[in-house]
Amino acid sequence: NGGPFAAGRPARFRSGQNRCYFITQRDLEGKGKPICWYQTAQKDDPEQIMPKSSEFLFVNGRIRDRSTALGRIIADLQEPDPDLIQTEALRRRMKMLKNSEDGRKNIGDLLEEYVNEMNAEAATQANLRLLYSNSRSKENDAKRGS
Repeated sequence: NGGPFAAGRPARFRSGQNRCYFITQRDLEGKGKPICWYQTAQKDDPEQIMPKSSEFLFVNGRIRDRSTALGRIIADLQEPDPDLIQTEALRRRMKMLKNSEDGRKNIGDLLEEYVNEMNAEAATQANLRLLYSNSRSKENDAKRGS
């Protein structure tokens, strides 16, 4: 199997890597695991992990057992009432964001900034794909011409 992702937990996080966390509604692999950890690999050789790769962690959002650290944070992140959040730092921040005018404005500003960053990143990625595609076409044309 493999594909562009190789499952498994890396030994350590290396400089130059990107790590992205997702809280999912269920266990993606259906194996009862709390976390599914993937790392990008070369498309033509799924066993070869790229040196400056991206890691994706899919956290099972159904894990809410407050007797574990992961269960507590997942339960707290999904709690709509800041007063019921047990993690003190998160509770304080969520109260500030939800219960004050500045906090609500801050959330709006953060979301707008995030959308702008995502749009800029998408444009950059599209430009890089176009440049790569054009360079590959020129290489292929040069090979055919020689």
